[in-house]
Amino acid sequence: MDPFDPFRQAQVATERLLRGSMLGFDEDYECSAYHLNWTPSVDVIERPDRFVIQAELPGTRREDIELQLASPTMLHLSGERKLLTPRAPDERMRVCEQRWGRFFRSVQLPPTADTASISATHDNGVLEVTVPKKEVPERPAGVRIPIRTT
Repeated sequence: MDPFDPFRQAQVATERLLRGSMLGFDEDYECSAYHLNWTPSVDVIERPDRFVIQAELPGTRREDIELQLASPTMLHLSGERKLLTPRAPDERMRVCEQRWGRFFRSVQLPPTADTASISATHDNGVLEVTVPKKEVPERPAGVRIPIRTT
């Protein structure tokens, strides 16, 4: 199975949906590179004084996560979630739904983000990034600008 074939991925997702929560052990399940890429779920919450970015990273250790300010308004989150239990050569995978591998997410920050004061915590599989807000002077609207002749 080609892990980058979107039609195969859709077929696998549809089959999983139709199977529901019923997991059978009578079929030979293919656990392929399709499971080596995953994207963590991210929520961005705006509060009066800050932005809070929460990323679900279950099974990921703090030292396997990298948070980087790539530009004044772009925050990059990357890392790797490792396979929970390495497989022995004589084991056969019957059901393979867990995701592991490298991940990457970007979050566009607004101009009001105080990027010099960003902080982050990782607890119980959740990364929480706090981005304080800074005051941005507003330009007055409706102010007449004189035009000079040269």
